[in-house]
Amino acid sequence: SAVESLLRAAVDGAIVVPVQTKYRHWRRLQDAGVPIVLVNRNLPELDADHVGVDNELGAYLATKHVIAEGAKRIWALEEDLPITTIAARVEGFRAAMGEAGLPVRLSEDVIYVPTRRLESFALPWQSEEAYHVCVRALAQYGPPDAVVAGNDYFALGLIRALDEAGPRVPGDVLIVGYGDHPYSAYITPALSSV
Repeated sequence: SAVESLLRAAVDGAIVVPVQTKYRHWRRLQDAGVPIVLVNRNLPELDADHVGVDNELGAYLATKHVIAEGAKRIWALEEDLPITTIAARVEGFRAAMGEAGLPVRLSEDVIYVPTRRLESFALPWQSEEAYHVCVRALAQYGPPDAVVAGNDYFALGLIRALDEAGPRVPGDVLIVGYGDHPYSAYITPALSSV
């Protein structure tokens, strides 16, 4: 419906923030001669400019950072959505782990958090979902040395789960968030974040 509206309005171009992996409707806009620029998430199937951060590099550097601090058993904590930003961060995590010769067990080391984002745009990333997933993962696998969280909200849920389970942050478990939200500096200890 967004593409139909844009076509009816005869726009000269569109700045698009794709929230799904579907691209055919955006290609229809391009086929009608309307140039598009993708923001934040790329759709590699489209021949379009993309403006965003390098999520793969960010997760790679965050993972290298905790490895340099001595972490060997590291989790990636990501949202359970098939979008390019998440896939890129997981790839950056896996690349850094591989370079360090550290194993990545997909069921144990890449922890996916199901969220309500598909149900409500008003509730972005929920710390609550991350908390529940991390409580289960800690009980099943034990605490990791470090966690690279896909967003700072997930890091908050993780911190609560760890606090209740006993490991200290950052004494026992290092955590790096993603997004550098303003509240990150106001928790104790302050959250390191990409």
